[in-house]
Amino acid sequence: MQSLMIAIQLGLPAALVLWIALFPGSSWLGLCAQVLGAGFAFFAMSRVMLWGLPPRWMLHVFAALWALGVVWAFTTALRADLPVMPSGWPGWATAAVGLILVAGGGTLSLQAMASSTPPGSRMIELSSPLGPGAYLVAHGGSRQLTNVHLKTLDPNVPRFADWRGQSYGVDVLGRTELGFSRPLSNPPDPAAYPIFNAPAGHSQILRLCMLTILVLFQLTPHSYIYIFSYISIP
Repeated sequence: MQSLMIAIQLGLPAALVLWIALFPGSSWLGLCAQVLGAGFAFFAMSRVMLWGLPPRWMLHVFAALWALGVVWAFTTALRADLPVMPSGWPGWATAAVGLILVAGGGTLSLQAMASSTPPGSRMIELSSPLGPGAYLVAHGGSRQLTNVHLKTLDPNVPRFADWRGQSYGVDVLGRTELGFSRPLSNPPDPAAYPIFNAPAGHSQILRLCMLTILVLFQLTPHSYIYIFSYISIP
């Protein structure tokens, strides 16, 4: 499953780049829809997908390839004197796929950005248990699109009732200097992961904490206020 997800995560952006470079739209409408659709899809993938393996710098590689493909496609289009509107079903199909990607990518991007936007209410500053370095939030935010923990709030699934204590949790991954957050083999030993086995000054856990919830106030079906105490675990 992990290999399949990595293949999809690398294959989709590569396919979009090749689509623009090798099969540019035969009209200005089709080409613009194609370019914008691929751009919105790229942005949505950068916000929704987990870029720990493959590393996040791959996004910059794909963005550069997308830009080169766009320049190539528009340069070719200017020389070919394209019509404004498509003619024939291949031209209309390219325009339709591009517009679908614009709508889908734009919708996912807006939802992901809303999920990572801090609420308007007052926030409490807590000292971080993490050392200096680069970290990746694997699952976090206010929507299931970016935070799978929220799935356990579903009242229609009885087995989730025992797991609602982690419904507002955040998964944080450490990153190596090359941007990797975990080994390809996905080993069970925590020491194999950067956040648990990093040299001083890199992405690592400084202290583990044990949390005890003292008081819980429920404001809305999905909004809570916690009063808690915690102790550091040596």
